[in-house]
Amino acid sequence: LSRLRAIGVLETKRKKGTVLVSPRIFGSLKPIIESGILERDTLRDLYELRLMLEIGMADFIFRQKTNKDIEALQEIIRKEETAETTEESIALDIRFHSYLYSITKNASLSDFHFLLEQLFAMYAPRTKDYKVKQVISHAGLVEVLRFGSPDSFRIAMRLHLNTQFENMEKILDKTNTNGKSKANT
Repeated sequence: LSRLRAIGVLETKRKKGTVLVSPRIFGSLKPIIESGILERDTLRDLYELRLMLEIGMADFIFRQKTNKDIEALQEIIRKEETAETTEESIALDIRFHSYLYSITKNASLSDFHFLLEQLFAMYAPRTKDYKVKQVISHAGLVEVLRFGSPDSFRIAMRLHLNTQFENMEKILDKTNTNGKSKANT
């Protein structure tokens, strides 16, 4: 029973007892990712998967987007422009990308994204000149989302993530074998 609870197949509910539930597909991975014990190759694989998902989810974003979503993304951008600390900037970057995942209204994709948030923080490009090196900003992505097509959004997202592709190996090299950034240990 404990194993079934651990993987999310059983839940104990007040006044109902133990019930069988449909597990969240990525729910059992959360403790593993949060543990910090992932090896470099696994971190690379997960991060590459994140990049593939963000570039590939354009059709789903376009199918579900609303004016309210555009406004919410613009609000995040306004806050980014006034961010005073690196930590605040990283948190807003994660919030922007998280919101894109939520627009898809795909629960499994949102769950998977939640698991990757730890990697987002680790890989966030935060050198002093990161905005200069950024080919497409969050504001540019929102404009493409507003006036473009899924294909133009895919291209814009790939350009937006270009520094992530360029710096991935360098960032992985700064990561020790237990998955934590050397700067954080």
